[in-house]
Amino acid sequence: MNFSRQNTAGAVPGVNRNALHLLPVHIPPRELQRRFGTLVGPMLDQVELLQRCNERLTGQRDLLLPRLISGEIDVSSLPPPPPA
Repeated sequence: MNFSRQNTAGAVPGVNRNALHLLPVHIPPRELQRRFGTLVGPMLDQVELLQRCNERLTGQRDLLLPRLISGEIDVSSLPPPPPA
């Protein structure tokens, strides 16, 4: 896992780095890691795909909205949207 994104330099009062380094780290068996990856991997792939889609949609919105507001793009001939 990439923990670099989690590095926000936050502080917890009463906890220091030296105390944390003394704590044991339990690593699950390889088979359990593999099963976890098999289960969670597609979910993480979906998150990444949706993030990319969201970025594209945001870009399209930012491009189109000013043109729609200014009247540069005429939508008067389009049918009304269906009721929600």
